[in-house]
Parts: sequence; structure tokens; C-alpha cells
Amino acid sequence: MIHETFDDSKQLKEEDREEIYKRINDCKELGYLYYQKGVISALEISELMSRDDRVNLNKMSHETVVRLIREILEQGINVTRVFVDTVGPPEKFQNYLADQFKDQSKHFFCLTKEIHFFVRKKADSLFKCVSAASIVAKVTRDRSIKNWIFREKQRNGKPVTTDGIGCGYPSDPKTKAWLRQHLSTSCGL
Repeated sequence: MIHETFDDSKQLKEEDREEIYKRINDCKELGYLYYQKGVISALEISELMSRDDRVNLNKMSHETVVRLIREILEQGINVTRVFVDTVGPPEKFQNYLADQFKDQSKHFFCLTKEIHFFVRKKADSLFKCVSAASIVAKVTRDRSIKNWIFREKQRNGKPVTTDGIGCGYPSDPKTKAWLRQHLSTSCGL
């Protein structure tokens, strides 16, 4: 059964998220809504976190939100309000976003000069548009994990696959078990 209302997309079954995702895309095709996806690959995260001038996950997330908003503005879409689930302290992230988009009419074809940002903890339980974005993000992530092809072809004589990998969150028992099974003892952990 598909839940018509929900506070946390992580609480939904994968098939329910897929069905809601299909509905979201139907609305997008009909022109009722628009969304833009951005993916930060595992390789990119590793590279950015391993550099001498290390970039942490919060900064990567912040920069991705800015990039997505700019891409939308460059398409001529008039953005007046942005609702975001926080990464880090909400007020600091909201101020950062506001600073990035002061008077966007100078840089983009926009009808308004100011974007109003609403950055909140657990924003998916406060704003339906963030709930929808959470569904899009989780379905995108789930599909990416399912279709992942490892560079390492074998581990202990067995093919390395995503079978049993779980959702990828460190708190997921399936993910933890998969990592233990595939952990290389040569890395010193």
C-alpha cells in the first residue's frame, strides 16, 4: 500500500518509494512540477575528502545545492522559494544560501530579485516538496547501488556484487554486514 502522507521516506518500503517516484515523474511530464537531480559519486567524495585541502561532506552538500539552484535559474525558471533539509546548522546553511543568491536578477533572467530560503531540520516532515525530493533522492540512490559495478571483480575468489548491500547507510545492518564481509584485512582496520 502506498502511503499518501509520510514524514520520513526512509520509513517507506522500496516499492512504495518507486511508485511515488513514478507519480512524481508523471507530474513532471505534465508540467505540474520540476526537479533537478545532482549526484555526488563515491569516487568524487573519496577524492575530495582525501586531498590536502580536504572538502567535508557538509561543504560538498552545500555546493551541490548551490549548483542545482544555479542550473535551474540558468534554464530561465523563476525561483522565489527554496526549501532544504539542513546539512549542518540550519541558520548557517540558510545564510550561506542567501549570500550565494543575493539579487539573482543581475545574473539570471528572473522576475524577482530575492530567493527566500527555508532550511530546516527534518524538512521532509515539514514541507511536502522536500518529502518529494527525498523520494527522488532515495530512488536515485537505490537504483545506483543496485546497478553498481565494482572495479574489484573478485574478493576471496567470489565475485563482488551489491547483493545484500542494503541502502548504503552506515546504520543499516545489511550494509554493515556487507562491509564486514568485503573488508580488506590489508587496510589495517
